[in-house]
Amino acid sequence: MKKPILSLLAGLAFIAIALCGCKPALNEDENANPNWAVQIKKDYATTYDYNSEDLQLSFYGEYNVTYVMFIDGPWHYMDVITTETVGGVEFIYPSSRTLTAYKGGKFYSLEQAYENALLTYNDLTDINIKYQNKQFIIY
Repeated sequence: MKKPILSLLAGLAFIAIALCGCKPALNEDENANPNWAVQIKKDYATTYDYNSEDLQLSFYGEYNVTYVMFIDGPWHYMDVITTETVGGVEFIYPSSRTLTAYKGGKFYSLEQAYENALLTYNDLTDINIKYQNKQFIIY
């Protein structure tokens, strides 16, 4: 009687570890943020007069030390489909919220980042693929 119960418990434990233990939860606390994410939040808060603790980054990637993300905080966006074409790559957003690029303490629209050679065409296509597939990390 004990053997089947122990076997069942061992099997359940294995399944639980396999299902729950493979992927750690992202950003369980503020200390999980890498230094660059903390710095981006501080710079944004200083530039636009917000509290950095109220900000959230939806991070899509780093391209030649240029970070691309959505920055969210205590504000709202208009519910209007927004289209942005940058370097021949079309981004379609469900609201007025558009992607932001950051490098060296400065914030750029994707268009500005592309015009200033911070992002290439290949970078833009990679960002767009990640955006369409909802491949981002929240900090």
